[in-house]
Amino acid sequence: MPSFSADGLRQIGSLLFRAVGAPQEIATKAADSLVMSNLKGHDSHGITSASGYVRKILVGELDPTAHPRVLNESSTTALIDGQWAFGQITAEFATDVLVQKALDMRVSAVGVLRCNHIGRLGQYAEQAASSGVIAMITLCGGGRGTSTTPYGGVGRTLGSNPIAFGLPAGKQPPVIIDFATTVVAGGKIAVARDKGEPIPEGWILTKGGQPTTDPNEFYKGGMLLTMAGHKGFGLSMVAEALGGALTGATRFEEAERSRNCLFMWGVHIGAFQPAEEYLMLEARSIDKVKGTPPAPGFDEVLIPGERGRRTQQVREREGVWIPDKTWHNIRSTAEQLGVLDQLPRPTD
Repeated sequence: MPSFSADGLRQIGSLLFRAVGAPQEIATKAADSLVMSNLKGHDSHGITSASGYVRKILVGELDPTAHPRVLNESSTTALIDGQWAFGQITAEFATDVLVQKALDMRVSAVGVLRCNHIGRLGQYAEQAASSGVIAMITLCGGGRGTSTTPYGGVGRTLGSNPIAFGLPAGKQPPVIIDFATTVVAGGKIAVARDKGEPIPEGWILTKGGQPTTDPNEFYKGGMLLTMAGHKGFGLSMVAEALGGALTGATRFEEAERSRNCLFMWGVHIGAFQPAEEYLMLEARSIDKVKGTPPAPGFDEVLIPGERGRRTQQVREREGVWIPDKTWHNIRSTAEQLGVLDQLPRPTD
């Protein structure tokens, strides 16, 4: 597997996106978002997505020049049209709107229509938390993007429907919770496939509803399973209601393009008491949890988001390994776009 520096991966993403018409600023932001996922250890949402984004642009499902806009709003709410821009551009814009309204009015809620893949939800939860806003973000898939069977069923009728939370923590890094309501995010199936590795039993079913450890079965009509059985299924339905029904984003035909139905809630940390009191109490909670004796097999208790920050430090120093198939796909895409000779070379 080839290894790249973070800057090298950013150059790859930006090069490919500019080659299909993205302005420099948009290409850079989209590439930065993907590479940050790699740095945090979420390779399934990283540079491996770049070739897929290019394909979407070439068939008209992603507009590389588009900017999101506010369709309608109140003092505490906004409905945003992503206009099929890069999902990262749309989600960052939506988070900015969410934060400003929460700072002004203590609470806020934002929904998004016509939204492409936004990458790692935790990025936007962290964006809000860094401004003193507690955020909850839900996302549901639709159109051709459904990948998951509901608990007790055999059929792709749900997305992986992730949920993220960002909790400001003052002088400490924010607490970031980000998880799919499936046993595993769909992108991890692609990473295993690209590495030629089996997956654990219990991640997916075949098209016929049988357990399998072959990631290729997912791409033959197989389906993801919800985490914790009926509990993950319940959370998935919450994401459908908030991101889809509440915003109207799931008003589409079955055969329509894949889309993300996005919803955000924000609460300013000073909504109920002085912000300093919240920060003191949250810091106390973190210290209490960190002080818990580790269980056998563990060195310490990690706060949600802590592992990703540590992984980022290592990968910024040592580089990021990507699967051979991902590198092959990137090179094929670059060759198709006439920019193969401009690709950065692996560092190892």
